[in-house]
Amino acid sequence: MKFYKSPLTILGLILIGFGLILNVRMFLINAWPTYLFFIVMGIGFIFLLIDRPIRKSNRYSTKVKFMIQIAIVATLILSLCIKQSFIDDRAEIIIAPEKYEGPFAIIYNMNGYPPLEKHGADWVAILPENGVLVTSTRIEELPSLFETYIANNR
Repeated sequence: MKFYKSPLTILGLILIGFGLILNVRMFLINAWPTYLFFIVMGIGFIFLLIDRPIRKSNRYSTKVKFMIQIAIVATLILSLCIKQSFIDDRAEIIIAPEKYEGPFAIIYNMNGYPPLEKHGADWVAILPENGVLVTSTRIEELPSLFETYIANNR
């Protein structure tokens, strides 16, 4: 029962469980596993692998071993929080004509065409009737990690 009292074991099992749930969900929606699945599962297995040598070490007392494990877990959580704070929260919003169905394309970096509209931090692309929008906005100006929202023009 002491095996489950280790912070690394607990977090490792949580990450492996989350990774499995993520993989099952992707399987159910017929999607391919993403890097997130592999990263989460890998970190979970690494935590399980480094837990045993830390627990079996005779160099430190039980309290020090526990603090080392807490420090490793806290480092992971802190690094994820720091990474999250640097994520760009801008979005690209694509507005399609009312009752528009079918494919669409946005062609960027074309001189002589109007730039995309900007509302606050978000870029707004209003598709014409044919579904092909040509803009002078450079694709480098858009957020590197962005969400695209598609809405009908109402």
